[in-house]
Parts: sequence; C-alpha cells; structure tokens
Amino acid sequence: PPEALTGTPVRAQWVVPREEEKAVTAEPHAGLDLHPAGSPGMPDVMFISVTRAGINKGSALTRIAAKYGLDMDRTMMVGDGENDVAAMRVAGHPVAMGNAEPAVKAAAGDVTDTNEADGFAEAVLAARERGAGGVIPPGATLVFDVELLSIGGQGADVPRAEPKK
Repeated sequence: PPEALTGTPVRAQWVVPREEEKAVTAEPHAGLDLHPAGSPGMPDVMFISVTRAGINKGSALTRIAAKYGLDMDRTMMVGDGENDVAAMRVAGHPVAMGNAEPAVKAAAGDVTDTNEADGFAEAVLAARERGAGGVIPPGATLVFDVELLSIGGQGADVPRAEPKK
C-alpha cells in the first residue's frame, strides 16, 4: 500500500480525459509544475505528471549527467511527449519520435521513426554507429527513460541497458 512507501515523493501522475487537460492545467498549483503528455497507446487520455517547481526530465538528465561526470553534449534524449521537451532543451542530442507532438519535434535536432516502428532502437543504434566521436561510445552505460521503453520499440532489436560491472 502507498502508506508503506518510504522516502520523498518525486512525482505524482494524474490520468485525465484529453478534453479535461486544459482545465486541469489552467488551475493554479502553487509550488508545483505540471507536465502533460499523451500516449499513442491511449489517445483519449492525458498523463499529467506533477512535480515540485523546477523538477522535470531536464533537471533529472542534468543531475544524472553530473553524477556520471558527463558533459551535456554527450547526452541524448529521445522523446515523444511535451513532458520530454525540458530534457530535449538540455540534451546534447535531442531526438523526437516520428509520432511525437509538434512541440517535441520543434525541440529536437533529429526525428526518428515512430514508437510502433522501433524508432527508439533506430535512434540508439544510429548514435552508437557514430563510434567514439558520437553520443554513445563503445562500452558506454546507457540510461533509458523507462516510460518510453514501456510503450515504444516493441521489436527484438531494442537495445537494453546492461548493468555496470
């Protein structure tokens, strides 16, 4: 049960009918940021992530990169929803899925194929092929957005992150 969880909550998520998104996000939410995003698999609803003000995928990517000593130009963000735009703005190599919302495509440097056509795998493999001078050098540890992996790239070619040894 939720009462048994320990630690500081980082994010809550509301699932609302798409037609109610604007009303929900228009209400004042002092000290909180709302990050709406749709899903190709559930087109009639919106997922609204709720975080403390200033906490988003961009701040998370920046923090992870700093923890691993990575320059931001060595990071890549692959996204499809408006909640991915903050991370795309700080990532060295922002990539939009082919089915991404217009704001995401506008924030991206590249656009890959759709979720259903393994666009995520295409983006990772393209970055990997760039070799040591590219985004993903040989032997790199990959950190993936679990949300994206859960809805996209259903084919067997999807690269998986290997645990650090």
